[in-house]
Amino acid sequence: MIDRVVLHIGLDKTGTTAIQQGCHNARDALRAERVIYPTSRQYGFHHLDFARQFGFSWTDVSDLPDVIERAADYREQLDPEARCLVLSSEHFVYSIGNAAIRDLKLWLNHFLPEARVDVVLFVRNQVDWFISVYGESIKWGIKSDIDSFYETAKGRLDFLALAQKWAAAFGTEGIRIASYEACNGEVTRPFFDLLRVSRATWDIAHRKRPKFSNQTIAPAVLEAVRELDFKSSRDEIYNFLAGHVALDAFYQEFLGKPERLWKLPRKLLEDLPVLEAKNGQLAATYSSESFKIPDLQQRAHNYESGVSAISAAQMDDIKARLIADREKISFS
Repeated sequence: MIDRVVLHIGLDKTGTTAIQQGCHNARDALRAERVIYPTSRQYGFHHLDFARQFGFSWTDVSDLPDVIERAADYREQLDPEARCLVLSSEHFVYSIGNAAIRDLKLWLNHFLPEARVDVVLFVRNQVDWFISVYGESIKWGIKSDIDSFYETAKGRLDFLALAQKWAAAFGTEGIRIASYEACNGEVTRPFFDLLRVSRATWDIAHRKRPKFSNQTIAPAVLEAVRELDFKSSRDEIYNFLAGHVALDAFYQEFLGKPERLWKLPRKLLEDLPVLEAKNGQLAATYSSESFKIPDLQQRAHNYESGVSAISAAQMDDIKARLIADREKISFS
């Protein structure tokens, strides 16, 4: 009987793909230890489609079926002999209002009434996380400059509010928060420890190289893409960048040249003391003594001291190559 649900909600850019790929690659070994990691018919190794069926989305989701009728393909995978169900999607942090969390709780209570729910959230210092999310957003077609982007995204940097939102549904004791930095970026091991499985199962997850990963694209290349404003869908832009640009030696030459291109928004710098205080409350309320997000003021200083510009000639070269490649390569 499943008496535990591990709900991994992100954050994005904290090794989420590594956790999802690890669980998917080791799903047979997990099942042998009575842990179910469902296979998504649409996405394979993660559960975005499950999250969307409960309204976890950037936009308002309407016309959803009755709660009990949702996620039928996942219900079919609930093994009565299993002890734990694992669900993972960074989209669990995207919702308008609290209806999505409420509906998910209703679904879990109906189909797994005896299960305790552990909500797992990996967080990262807001300075590095914001820069990483900005770059990722450009890959998905965002055209905003970094200052404008901060105005629309700053609410996402309040990790305390996110934890409180989930705690309202599943209780403070059901929220488990870990630091990306404390794991040195290797998040799969602590996650598998949380699942209470053997080292051998983690070894399977760890040694299999992922078929997909979020390839790093140089900030200068991303900025060129943003300024060019390609008239393509967000999926076309992402597929072009992930499927070609990230793998092309020409663009890889700009990795670290410069490593830090964007200056931190002034409003972000002004908000750091408030975020620092909230991080302290987050640690005190939801995590162990070993949890600590790095000092944000120091992290901002270190980041800003390394910011440098790229020459206009180099930027023109990147743009010219992007235009030529975009015209001859189709990734729809």
